[in-house]
Amino acid sequence: MAVLGFLASGKPLARTSSHKRITMAEWREKFRSWARGGGLPPGSCRLALHDEDLLSAGLAQVMASRAGSLVVVTADSSRLDAVAASLEVFRKLLGDDRLVIPLPEVALSRQQWVPENEAGRCAALEAVLSGQPAIYVTTAAVLLSATISPAGFQERTFTLRRGDTVDLESLAKRLVALDYDNEFEVHEPGEFSRRGGIIDIYSPLYDAPVRLEFWGDEIDRMRFFMPDSQVSFRDVDELRIVPRGVAVLAAPEEASSTVRAYFPPATPLVLCSPEVIAEHLATYGGDELPTQWQDAMTTAVTVQLLTGPAENPDLGADAGAATGAGTGSAPVHRLDALSLGAELAGMLPELGDGAALWHWQQLRDGLARWAANDYTVVACCAGSGEAERFREMLQEDEKARDLPILVEEQELDRGLLLPDVRLVLLSDRELFGRKAPIRRRKHVDYRHDQVVREAMELEDGELAVHVTHGICVYHGIRHLESSGELQEVIELEFADDARLYVPLGGARPDAPHLDARNRRHLAWTAKTSRVLARRLF
Repeated sequence: MAVLGFLASGKPLARTSSHKRITMAEWREKFRSWARGGGLPPGSCRLALHDEDLLSAGLAQVMASRAGSLVVVTADSSRLDAVAASLEVFRKLLGDDRLVIPLPEVALSRQQWVPENEAGRCAALEAVLSGQPAIYVTTAAVLLSATISPAGFQERTFTLRRGDTVDLESLAKRLVALDYDNEFEVHEPGEFSRRGGIIDIYSPLYDAPVRLEFWGDEIDRMRFFMPDSQVSFRDVDELRIVPRGVAVLAAPEEASSTVRAYFPPATPLVLCSPEVIAEHLATYGGDELPTQWQDAMTTAVTVQLLTGPAENPDLGADAGAATGAGTGSAPVHRLDALSLGAELAGMLPELGDGAALWHWQQLRDGLARWAANDYTVVACCAGSGEAERFREMLQEDEKARDLPILVEEQELDRGLLLPDVRLVLLSDRELFGRKAPIRRRKHVDYRHDQVVREAMELEDGELAVHVTHGICVYHGIRHLESSGELQEVIELEFADDARLYVPLGGARPDAPHLDARNRRHLAWTAKTSRVLARRLF
């Protein structure tokens, strides 16, 4: 269905607009009213979408209709990042106070860990056990993955408080048993360092490490400090320590369980494109995961977001069979929303220099048509610069300058048209013809930007030094496919033409990973590398 012609073909035309301008609070209340009015029933159900671009809108309706914790399931880690970013945007629009917590994939091999993901998973598991309602975003593979049992996780978790009497030697042994790394200095979650009567501990639950100062065996003072400068910045009264690393991923068999076991059985699983999830497991999950997934879905409470054509009356039966979820008889509801991407999100490259003008004319005509029929139109701009530029575009066109368009600094990954509440939300994709970047939600800031920045300063063919493998030749940034996902990697060449591909931020945890800590950079300057190379060769 053509969106720009929707008012004429899909709905009767309304009275001519009075061009009344509304406030931010009013249009947000319109959106919340639409989300609450979805009519999703309790228990398992299916929500049919017109296309995959409406996945975020479908999730908004699920959030508005289900209290308590939700587990949003995607096919792979790249979709996980995109969905988590969208959920954070709509959580704020809905005024929902539940946190959005990613539960990422982590490889079993320590050499392949992304530190952010490994720490993020530990923090997410602890959050689940706390019982605080939240929206967890993960993949099917993570839900089925082996991990320490919930009881084992809780038994190994402990709290240190100011004034406690603690034997330093016993504390260090306990941390090692929980797979914390004993380092000279603490820079990343899961590390600790001991110097005399001081011990630094970086628990995955916090944004910074904590320095504990002892007076004899008594904890006299506890302070957060910055790992790069080692400067303290705030006192704290207690520090919660959780198991991490191998202690979580490879627990003894008697203490082993799955991530799914951390959630109560009645916790709804929101399946984003269940057919895509099933296909991904069939392709990359080996022989066991697809069967385990089907078995798990037979007893789960699921909300399936179906991204096939909503007009197809056979959609529900096909999707139910594809997921193996055993919910083929669950009621099907249709999302009353339209995506704006088909007509407005892209430029036409064949128009050359005229592409931008053509795009603006199409957008302006749509704005005028919506305004004439009493639709509230909101331009959601990612930042102040975009908002200012769009206001200028409206003022520069005499046909658009008087239109009642509300321009807001509001992140939105794609535009929506909501007929029932007569609301149009436009994102940067529709306003400027460009896709908004995915802002990955970080558990904490691990300063990987320093590693990437130094890599960008090198030129193809220059010498570099890998922190583990030594001198190599830098061959720039490449795109490689890994487990069905396209990843950005740094290509390094070693002796005998051996190649190492180091993923940039946001890469899959099962890809080869550079163990880059603060003050242990990817590469030294080319001059330093050449000097060292001459000494060695």
